[in-house]
This record gives sequence, structure tokens and C-alpha cells, in this order.
Amino acid sequence: MRIPFPQLKAEFKRVLQSLDFTETKAEACADIFAGNSRDGVYTHGLNRFPVLYSM
Repeated sequence: MRIPFPQLKAEFKRVLQSLDFTETKAEACADIFAGNSRDGVYTHGLNRFPVLYSM
């Protein structure tokens, strides 16, 4: 399944904000996670996100 970058980033940001990340931190983290997934750094993209989410 392919998800467009803006949609993936927006979803990361939404979840992070629900975890009480500030707007600025949620935006930065979402950009990093989505960018890593887009660039093929799978160990620090979507695959890593559940680790952060479980903290």
C-alpha cells in the first residue's frame, strides 16, 4: 500500500498531537518519520513510530 507523503505526515502529526506533543514538536517529528519512510530508511520511519507511540 502506498500512502502519499502529505497524508502520512499529517497522520503522524495528528497522533503525536493526541499524545500532547506541541504543534512545533509534532510537526518536526512527523516530518522526520514521514521523510525517513519516503527515503527508504525504514528502521526510523513508519516501523519505528509504534515504539515512540508506546512510550
